[in-house]
Amino acid sequence: MRIVPALRFPHKPPSSVVAARNWHWQYVADNLRPDEQAHWLALTGFSHYVPDDAAKAWMNSPSIKMAIIGKNGYPLVAGGSILVRPGSIDLWMCGTPEGWKTGWREITKGVRWFMGQQFKAGARRLQIVTLQSRTEACQWYKDALGMQLEGTHPKAGANGETLVTYSRVVGGSP
Repeated sequence: MRIVPALRFPHKPPSSVVAARNWHWQYVADNLRPDEQAHWLALTGFSHYVPDDAAKAWMNSPSIKMAIIGKNGYPLVAGGSILVRPGSIDLWMCGTPEGWKTGWREITKGVRWFMGQQFKAGARRLQIVTLQSRTEACQWYKDALGMQLEGTHPKAGANGETLVTYSRVVGGSP
């Protein structure tokens, strides 16, 4: 099967990818995109978004974590991967409006590299669960990351929101 060159996984990490540190999480939490705040509330069930609570949760998440740093030295996004079961990985990421506006290329390259590393480490399946209303993010998962819409989950959010799952599997398309 031929992979479209734009969807290949880079062999070397982009220079913008670093191991996430606590201040990266706090910076992103303090500047989190509104649609990602809604996503946070739908997955946690909290009644309102509190940056310090989000930052602490991300810092303490049992996952492999990374940040993608912009030219100004501040994080564009930070995220990670959580083992769902052997071979199956849940990817997650949070970012700032400015990060996406100025650094979407770096973000895309960094996330593709990170996904490739998960497959090299033995993952067979990568998945993302998000709010269906995050249409730009969903389009990015399909177009930039080569993921496929796998399912719609009505009323699955903590407050009754509709969630969707995107995935990419070893040997799958593309």
